[in-house]
Amino acid sequence: VFSSVVTPKLHPFSFPGTAKPGNNARTTCFLAEGDTPVTFSWLRNGVDASTLKNVHVQSQTDFSVLSINPVDARSSGNFTCIAKNRAGFDSFTAYLDVEASPEWKQEPRDTGGSLGTQLALHCSATGSPAPNFQWYKQKAAKGERQLIGKSAQQHHSTVHPNGTLVLSRLGIGDMGQYVCEADNGVKPSLEKIITIRVNVPARFEEKAAVVTARRTEVTRMKCQAT
Repeated sequence: VFSSVVTPKLHPFSFPGTAKPGNNARTTCFLAEGDTPVTFSWLRNGVDASTLKNVHVQSQTDFSVLSINPVDARSSGNFTCIAKNRAGFDSFTAYLDVEASPEWKQEPRDTGGSLGTQLALHCSATGSPAPNFQWYKQKAAKGERQLIGKSAQQHHSTVHPNGTLVLSRLGIGDMGQYVCEADNGVKPSLEKIITIRVNVPARFEEKAAVVTARRTEVTRMKCQAT
């Protein structure tokens, strides 16, 4: 008597929300249909997950459980469950997102520019969830910080979502110390203090003047610039 073997079919699955480092993450891969015996296996980003640190796999006749205990920042990735029998196989992939505090991608540095020119200050960081960026200007006299973009006096300043601060027209008042902060709610946040210099072109204090002297006399002429 001829009997055909039904190819495995999996139920979709997912990880329950974003995992926190130190906690346990678990998901279950269920067989929706298909003839037994069925062999289950797991991959993380294409690599056998059962060989990875902190990863545990337990399989039964019609389901397989993947657990990661404890989770760390390197645990995030695509986890694929594969169910295979004599007729074929099926697979399903779910992404595990792990909270991660911000890390510098492009750390801001001391910089400067000429009076009246545009200046861009780059501040970029990675993290999960993606960090938010804020720029402050330090007030040296009081040790306070002024949030950039909240003052009418800073209409020439723009903070972009990627963390870049653009000063469209440098003025004398733009000189000083600035702070870039990257925060995504996962501690610790990042903070870097930098200094901006504004280069002012030299100018003569007095206009040109005519000096008269006799041919045999010693003449002194003053040239002073600020």
